[in-house]
Amino acid sequence: MAMEENSTLMIVLGLCLVLGIACAIFLFSKRVSAIPYTVLLTLTGMGFAYINPAFIEAIKLNPESLFLIFLPILLFESAFNFDFREFRRIMMPGFLLASFGLIISALIIALPLYYFFNIPFAVAFMFGSVISSTDPIAVLSLFKQLGVPKRLQLLVDGESFLNDATSVIMYKITLGFATGVVQSLTFESFLNGIINFVYVFVGGILVGALFGYLFSEIIARIKNVHAVEITLTILLAHIVFIVSEEYLAVSGIVSVLAAGLILGNYGRTKISPAVTHTMHQTWELLVFLTTSIIFFLIGYEIHPQTILDHLAITITAIIALLIARSVSIYSILVPYNLIVSASSKIPASWMHITNWGGLRGALPLVVILSLPEGFVYKDILTTLVLGIVFFTLVVNATTIKHMIKFFGLDKINQTNEIEVKITELLILRKLSKKLHKLYQIHEISQDIFEEKIQFVNKQIDENKAILRTWFSQKPDEYKNELEKILRRYCLQVEKSVYYSLFAKGIIPEIVYGALRSSIDLQLERLNENKPQIDIENSPNKRTGSYTLRLGWFDQLILLLDQNVDLEQKIIAYNYKYHKSRLLGDEQVLKEIDEFIGIDCLPTGIVHKIKLLYKELEEHNIATLKELEIQYPETTKRIELKFAELETKHLIKHVLHQFVEEERISIKSVQWLNAQAENGSSIYTKPSRSLSIAHH
Repeated sequence: MAMEENSTLMIVLGLCLVLGIACAIFLFSKRVSAIPYTVLLTLTGMGFAYINPAFIEAIKLNPESLFLIFLPILLFESAFNFDFREFRRIMMPGFLLASFGLIISALIIALPLYYFFNIPFAVAFMFGSVISSTDPIAVLSLFKQLGVPKRLQLLVDGESFLNDATSVIMYKITLGFATGVVQSLTFESFLNGIINFVYVFVGGILVGALFGYLFSEIIARIKNVHAVEITLTILLAHIVFIVSEEYLAVSGIVSVLAAGLILGNYGRTKISPAVTHTMHQTWELLVFLTTSIIFFLIGYEIHPQTILDHLAITITAIIALLIARSVSIYSILVPYNLIVSASSKIPASWMHITNWGGLRGALPLVVILSLPEGFVYKDILTTLVLGIVFFTLVVNATTIKHMIKFFGLDKINQTNEIEVKITELLILRKLSKKLHKLYQIHEISQDIFEEKIQFVNKQIDENKAILRTWFSQKPDEYKNELEKILRRYCLQVEKSVYYSLFAKGIIPEIVYGALRSSIDLQLERLNENKPQIDIENSPNKRTGSYTLRLGWFDQLILLLDQNVDLEQKIIAYNYKYHKSRLLGDEQVLKEIDEFIGIDCLPTGIVHKIKLLYKELEEHNIATLKELEIQYPETTKRIELKFAELETKHLIKHVLHQFVEEERISIKSVQWLNAQAENGSSIYTKPSRSLSIAHH
């Protein structure tokens, strides 16, 4: 069979070529950090357009592949990684930009197209709605590299997250006017538009939330099967999109976003802990593959000659877009700053970055390509989208780094400075201990040891001197920052302890969820400069930390389970909750001593936090003793279970290490693993004898 006739072979060759080029460009972009990876991909795609190879033609962009394969992946991954607690911090400005801001932007873009180029207003407004959807992929990676404030990253990402939905819904509402299906705007057509908007938007949320919940519950019943759990998330992204778009006529984009939010927040603790890391890696790979293919093929679709043939209208559209973006950003965020508290205000420099960071990507092109065949303005609108996407990628994306540096958003602040020096001291102290150990076991000679230890001690003295100077120059200011750093550090230590217990299966999802929510609440209060102490209810305890509160949904699930004694279950949960708290407190107290050893830090602050955790430790010890006295059988059973699960985890860890290092045979490991799974091992109870044949 000739190569030209084998379309499957062409598609495979095309994908292999694009992904091979993408890998090379990605590595190259690491060296040339001034140009984002997506921009280089787009430019490379434009270069291949002149060669016009048959195997690239075989994988050209089309609405079906973009909508059904690529778009759900990009949308779902974005929603899945959105922490709803953090998302709430920018939800209001993000929603305003994605709704009122989008309408303002669409109107400003439409007017010059209507007045100067005789494009019908309905068509121009529809185009303005579509092209107002932003795509932050190219700038968000840059934000992370430069250490741009987290809230600014959330604002840019959150706006894009929301206007993906509002842009497509506006497109669907205006499509009837643009194509002439709806002849004029009457009260009836306006009312139908409103009803349609509500149905499409709210319906999408409900369908996505339902699918997200159902898949969360399915995944909860699967334990440590990596391939199945990950595959189910990929299925969710595509099934919810197809069902919404093709069968229920609601917004597939909204549905995917809602499903991703539900699974990423409600369902996150239902994913097996051992699978979590692999799942994130898999979705990172899917996004890399999808982004690489889309941006290369966007470049392939951009023909400079076509844009030059329509240069006047393309330049007009670009200028209108830049004006529209600025007006929508400042007209929304400036009034927003007037009605919110000081901690919620959006700084002017952030507005400038949000304005210039409003890149355009795949979604507008997907939507315009999906216009009905034969629609008279489809070709010119496609050209305008490609021209605008090219401009924002080549101009905005390559210059925003300089803008970030100009406003100093990449510079470390006072808190970061203290963190850096303290972290260096902690590392240097550990390095000193390691050097002594290496010298003792004769791995390094005395000369090398003395040379290295002298260098380490010098670095320690220099860092201590810097910290002492800072604390003497601005004692109150730096002490406040130090207290924040130490509190955050301790909270994250607690969080890691709780996750470890959950990952080992020692505490159930309900208990882990309550512990995690408590820590997240503390971190939120810390970020917002709110007190962590609940004066009214518990003078010496942190807010939300001193008791387990089951939500109504958890209680309902327990009530519906006929095999569960509700009272005994709640007692068990409370005991596990306070046991976990105690283990977290103990770990913090161990690690806080490392800071006490840094004699240049104000000891009063370190001791203040240590005293708080001693009080928390005593509170949890007293609570556990009280429960042990009241419910001796239940608590003893839990303690035995703790010991068995910790033992099983240790055995698995040791066996895994032995296998990795090939210390023992695979057969022996398999037998021992099976024994551990059955709860029968040398560290729990007597195991059955090995069957040995004597010859």
